[in-house]
Amino acid sequence: MKHRRVRPPSRRTKATSKSPALKRAHLLVLECDSSTLERDRLNLGSAFVNWVSTLLPTKTISLVQGQTEAQLGRDLAEEAARHAAFRSVVVVGHSNTQGLMLTGDGLRRWRVVGTWLKPLRPEFLFLTACEAGGSAVVRELFDEIDSLREIYASPSPLAVNHTPMIGALLFSLLKTGRINPQDSQILRAAGFILTGGQLFRWRRREFGPGQELQALWGDVAAQLLRSLTGGSGA
Repeated sequence: MKHRRVRPPSRRTKATSKSPALKRAHLLVLECDSSTLERDRLNLGSAFVNWVSTLLPTKTISLVQGQTEAQLGRDLAEEAARHAAFRSVVVVGHSNTQGLMLTGDGLRRWRVVGTWLKPLRPEFLFLTACEAGGSAVVRELFDEIDSLREIYASPSPLAVNHTPMIGALLFSLLKTGRINPQDSQILRAAGFILTGGQLFRWRRREFGPGQELQALWGDVAAQLLRSLTGGSGA
């Protein structure tokens, strides 16, 4: 069956209708190909939204569940119209180094994923997805989403028992407005020791001119850490 490609929602087309009174929201959670995630019992975004909404009821949090690109385009356009931006975005989905199963319509390259997320204007991006934390993937996302400051993602296969690291960092960001770099480092190191899960913190300045070698060292470190866990990341 041939699928019609859908253009990602553009903030430019909404500019004339947006009110300057719109405020920035705290978090948007995107469950990609949500029916598959539910079938695999990996619809972690829904559970996280329910949990955080109970503990932090004053925070503005939205959940979008992607089924088809047409439906996803409508839902993201509505969110972009309601809010000036989302400070943080969490993406939950099946992925590899090549791309993400954005919806049931198929795998999309990471650069394309970036064009879908760009209108949300996120500063922090959390990828609960396999092999999404390699330097090549992260570079494509930074290139496409000019508002991004930091990306948290795993360069290895991600298991369910690795995800509490992401949840803890995100909860801290929502509660305090920031992620303490030292606390982040300790939490991610403890997560690796306890579960074998890798979670990298990438910053935009690490992908500026002349920083290519530094980013590649991150990939080398990921391979070494993965070898310590038997190559499975679990």
